Amino acid sequence: MYRCDPRGEDLGAAGPPPPCETPLTTHALKASDTMPLRMLRYLDLVVLAVALPIFVAAGLPLFAWAGVTAAWLLQRTVQALLLHRAESSGSPRSAIGLLSVSLIGRVWFLAFAVLVIGLIDRDSGLPAAVLMAVTFQVWFTAFFITRSQETPGAPGGKTRAT
Repeated sequence: MYRCDPRGEDLGAAGPPPPCETPLTTHALKASDTMPLRMLRYLDLVVLAVALPIFVAAGLPLFAWAGVTAAWLLQRTVQALLLHRAESSGSPRSAIGLLSVSLIGRVWFLAFAVLVIGLIDRDSGLPAAVLMAVTFQVWFTAFFITRSQETPGAPGGKTRAT
């Protein structure tokens, strides 16, 4: 077995000395650091999944859960498309504009979805509003945490090297 000191000198083995570096690439080392951040990006979907058994156990209207889930998945898909478009735009001004419109538009769309759910089934309005508020708050918090850990100007969620 080879051993080496911090200066890279061989300490008593036959053959060429091995490199004293880690065998993992920098990409492999960084990928393991970002797993919690990647999980945070999907925490809102976990909230929706956990809410289903709670709705069933509490006897809450499943229409509220289904409506909120459908609206959330739709706006999340639109958000992903706009984020991709903003990253590929090449212009910081248009990227910020798209992301701003996306966030404001999403809030209005979700509020409208809760209103429609409540108008269709009066008993579903309050549970839908509470679920939407909790889900949005979890997403918003996770969004700020993940964005604060990204390298400025790095598209696609590149994290800082620590």
